[in-house]
Amino acid sequence: MLAEEIDFYEIFRIHPTAMALLTPDLEFVDANDEFLAQAGLELEDLIGKNVFAVLPKLSPDPGGHPKWTALEAAQASGRREGMVLTRYDMEDPSSRGVLRERYWSTSVTPVRGLDGHVEVLEFSAREVTPIITEYQKLKEQEDEQLAAPAPAAAGNKAAQRPSVPRPRRPEERRTRSSRR
Repeated sequence: MLAEEIDFYEIFRIHPTAMALLTPDLEFVDANDEFLAQAGLELEDLIGKNVFAVLPKLSPDPGGHPKWTALEAAQASGRREGMVLTRYDMEDPSSRGVLRERYWSTSVTPVRGLDGHVEVLEFSAREVTPIITEYQKLKEQEDEQLAAPAPAAAGNKAAQRPSVPRPRRPEERRTRSSRR
């Protein structure tokens, strides 16, 4: 198959990773179907709008310092930037006004024109909430097991412990000449 035969826009549109294209000033140019589905928005709700007008910035950290996003980092650096894990709660599409706890892994890639200037920022987001939720469940189970009292010992405690050789102290070790 030749590159001329591939509809790259169609690939962008149906790609399973949520993707949006933004101007260097962070205004939406386009977004694929997955991005729209994850955000619960229509394309018309995005085009020409600043990303933070549509998707508000993260709250400052407990110290009051603003949290930088991968978008801001890529905008400032002109390099590919990513955030491995970000909690960004979003409105539940089935229950308007109700926020759902969600976790994301994001990356932003500046796309340069022939003149070397950034023309577009490609923003990709993968929801990793199911992985985080499963990890949290496993961690809770582990914490419960560690907090549970140990079962009552029945019989000889020494017989219940696995036999592990005790390391000998240097004075207990025999040299080859002492074995003769």
